[in-house]
Amino acid sequence: MALYDSFIENMSSHPKIVQKLEIYRNKKIAQFIDKFVVEKSNNKTVFEVGIGIGTFADEITKLHYTYTGLDRNQKMVEMFGEKYHTLLGEIPPLPNQVKTNYYNIAYAAFVAEHMKDGIELFEFVHALKTVVKPNGIIALIMPDARSMGMEFWNQDYTHRYPTTERNVRMIREENNLKIENITFYRGPFLRKMMFWIVKFLAFFYNYRWCGRLFGHKALFYSIYQYIKIDIMLFVCRKK
Repeated sequence: MALYDSFIENMSSHPKIVQKLEIYRNKKIAQFIDKFVVEKSNNKTVFEVGIGIGTFADEITKLHYTYTGLDRNQKMVEMFGEKYHTLLGEIPPLPNQVKTNYYNIAYAAFVAEHMKDGIELFEFVHALKTVVKPNGIIALIMPDARSMGMEFWNQDYTHRYPTTERNVRMIREENNLKIENITFYRGPFLRKMMFWIVKFLAFFYNYRWCGRLFGHKALFYSIYQYIKIDIMLFVCRKK
C-alpha cells in the first residue's frame, strides 16, 4: 500500500520532540512487557507483527532479545532486513517460515484494529499463540475505539474492527489465554494518575478548531492522536 510506503517518511518528518517521545514510549513498553517473561537468560526471542519504523525492535533488542519481524509492506521489510531478521507476509494464516512454539514474546502494536472483523482478529491471536513457547507472552496494543467515536474511521481508512476492552477480552478467552495485565495509557506510555490528568486536560482540545485558527492541520491532528486516544495494552500468557 502506498499509504504504508510513505509511513517511514511521515514519521521521520515529525518534530524531534515527537520522535524522542516515540523512542521513550517503545522503551517503556519493552521494559514493561519484559517483566512478564519467565525466562531470564540473555537469549530470549521476540516475534513482532507490523514492524513500523523499527523503534520497538531497537528497544527490545537492548534487553537481550533476538528479534524477528513480519510485515506486509515490502519496503519496510527491505529497509530493516539488513539490521533485523524480517519476513514479508501477514497473519492470518501463519506463514510457513515462522517458527512455532519458539518465541518468548509475540507482539503486535496497532494491528488489531485493521482486521476486517472479530473473527479475523480471533484467528490472528490464535496464530500468535502458536508461535510462542508454553508460558510465553502475547502482547497486543490497540486503540480503545470508544475513546475515538467516529474518529476511529477518520484516522485511517484501513481501520475496520473497532477494538474495545470487552470484545478483545472475549477473543482472549476464546483463545484460552491468561490475562496478566491490561493497561490503558496515552501518549508516551502515561499511565495511572498521569493518564487521568492528560485525559482531563485533553477533554478541552479540538484539532479541528486549532487547525482552522492556526493552520498546520497535520500537526494538530498528530497532537490529537497523542493526547486524546485511550490506548490499550493487553499482556496475555499462553497456558
